[in-house]
Amino acid sequence: MIDHNPPTSGAAQRLIPLALLVSLGLNLFFAGWLFGSGFRPHPPPMGGPFHVLEHQLEGRLSPDGMAKVGGLLRELEAGMHGQFDSGDALRRRLHATLVAEPFNRDDFMRAADALSAGRAKFDNNAAQRVADVLAALSATDRASFADALLSLPPGPLG
Repeated sequence: MIDHNPPTSGAAQRLIPLALLVSLGLNLFFAGWLFGSGFRPHPPPMGGPFHVLEHQLEGRLSPDGMAKVGGLLRELEAGMHGQFDSGDALRRRLHATLVAEPFNRDDFMRAADALSAGRAKFDNNAAQRVADVLAALSATDRASFADALLSLPPGPLG
């Protein structure tokens, strides 16, 4: 008689079910990874710092009001990036005062004041632009804007 089952050691016989289980697990993992993401709702893409406010305003403002506010938010975001870029020299100056030996309190305060003044100037200009756009909105859009601000989580805008 011919034996069609070749002899295997006891260790090999115990590894076969384990290998099959691992293979099944990997297949299920990859199938879930590939197909599962297609069935989950995706959050809205992250925009700039005002993406949450813009998301809150969508559908609440008139199309004209949304166009005005959306343009303002993009303008403010660009201004913030410019503020970060222009503040690099002041931050380097502030850093230099912090690592200088001996520490000079007056130099540090001048650098900190210059950095604060740049931020205050940007904030003031931004507030002026916000006021200009809000003045151009209808009363209904302004009220919707105010409601959207109240619905934001606590933070710089909430």
